[in-house]
Amino acid sequence: FGKGNPEGIIAAESANNAAVGGSLIPLLALGIPGSATAAILYGALTIQGLVPGPELLTDYRDITLTFMSGMLITVFVMLAVGLVSARLFAPILKLNVVYIIPAVIIFSAIGVYSVRNSLLDLVLMMVFGLIGILFKKLEIPPAPVLLGSILGPMVELNFGRTLRFAEFDHQHFLVYLVSRPISAVLLVFLVLLVFANARRIIQSRKSESTHET
Repeated sequence: FGKGNPEGIIAAESANNAAVGGSLIPLLALGIPGSATAAILYGALTIQGLVPGPELLTDYRDITLTFMSGMLITVFVMLAVGLVSARLFAPILKLNVVYIIPAVIIFSAIGVYSVRNSLLDLVLMMVFGLIGILFKKLEIPPAPVLLGSILGPMVELNFGRTLRFAEFDHQHFLVYLVSRPISAVLLVFLVLLVFANARRIIQSRKSESTHET
């Protein structure tokens, strides 16, 4: 620690900070979260009665401008805080995770309980925490699950609208998809994408096992 290349650290952190703002573009413009953080922000806006998307840009322009201005100001604030406190916070990275995790769990439990004063929320927090640990053991990324849970109702609603507009007559759904040229092409691309991704993961794991042996 402390012997790395500063240029490499700057490049990685610059890309990381740029990705945060970039993920908000599809969220605010189309209502589609571009990352797990944007998905959490989507849920927070929905709780407040604000639906991200084109209507947010037109009906709540002040909120959209606040987001953009806040992201711009945050860059300079992070620069100032980093220059002042980098040396002070650097020793924290040397702490053992065993001492950090209990503090994170305690503060998370306090935050969850303070929202509705419900013990059920604490139970749900522990259940999903265990699910997260299981995902980490199985090397399953949690971001798609989070995106699916937030985007699921929206997809289901628009899927029903699509079937009504297409005058779906309750025939076999797969036959209906294949009989439509556009949906058939999209279905083929989806299957190829799934197989290509699975093949890439299998090959990467094989290469890792070969290097280990």
